[in-house]
Amino acid sequence: MELVEIGKILKTKGFEGETLVSWHYEAINIQEVKGFFYEKNNKKTPIVVERVEPIDEFSAVIKWVQYHQKETASTLNNCSLFLMEDLAEAHFEIDHTEGWIGFEVYDDQVSIGIVSDVLDNKMQLLLELDNGILIPFVEEFIEEINVEQQQIYMQLPEGILDLNK
Repeated sequence: MELVEIGKILKTKGFEGETLVSWHYEAINIQEVKGFFYEKNNKKTPIVVERVEPIDEFSAVIKWVQYHQKETASTLNNCSLFLMEDLAEAHFEIDHTEGWIGFEVYDDQVSIGIVSDVLDNKMQLLLELDNGILIPFVEEFIEEINVEQQQIYMQLPEGILDLNK
């Protein structure tokens, strides 16, 4: 299982080893997480949570079991935090949409462009292609996704590409 970077320890807070943490993603039930991995000098080390006090969806104050003083906890400043992939997906709203950038999109086996951005209009995802075309990225239109070849094969409704002109 892969480790996913989910946040960063910004600085110490208080005098008992608490740290201010900023999340890269919106946190869900973060108080249930009992430990993380932190990275220092390119080495990932496990660290155990004593308590988590969420500030908002993207930040929290965390007290670590191993750190009881501000001075020792300050060695964690600017360290990235990681979780196992399954835990990260259970406790954070991880956005996987950036992974589609660079994929070539086909309609009826004909290339129509390369994904340059993925937009979320709250109703559905839209693929923005390098030629300015916007395509709804919905299950009904997707025939196949070849991750190795970075290709998305779609069967788009007739006339949808004309809407982009």
